[in-house]
Amino acid sequence: MKASSGQVAETANSEKGALADKVTALTAEVEQLKASASSQAGTAQAENARLTASFAALQRSTGQVSTESAANRTLVQQLQGANAVLAQENYQLKTMISRTTGGPAPTGTLAAPTPPPGTRLHQVVAGDSLSKISQRYYGTATRWQEIYNANTDKIGSTGVLRVGSELRIP
Repeated sequence: MKASSGQVAETANSEKGALADKVTALTAEVEQLKASASSQAGTAQAENARLTASFAALQRSTGQVSTESAANRTLVQQLQGANAVLAQENYQLKTMISRTTGGPAPTGTLAAPTPPPGTRLHQVVAGDSLSKISQRYYGTATRWQEIYNANTDKIGSTGVLRVGSELRIP
């Protein structure tokens, strides 16, 4: 029995040593995994910080682009308004020059219709006003009084234009 208990003790000690070696190997592997996880966490934190900084820079850039875009839209609107004013002034100048030189009236989208020889007549349509008629024939809305004075018999003291009536354009 002594021999068998010695064998059992020897087997137990052998298994105990093998288990101790496995525990040591597993403990080393766990420490290695902890170190790797810690290194990866540090790398992830650094990457997260870099991405956060990049995102903040993109947000600032987007804000600047939005501000510049709004400023550019405002500038375009101002330039379009100035362009319309200049086109009207250009048309008025061409009209004045053509009257003083006897040349042909300017053509284009703003051009007044070519007056027929002799007396010019205008048939009133819905929406007409003396200033609109003045703009059409003279290139300026300020000469409406001349049309009124030439047609007091048809307009009367009220200044109301009747659709279908014909006005003389002096």
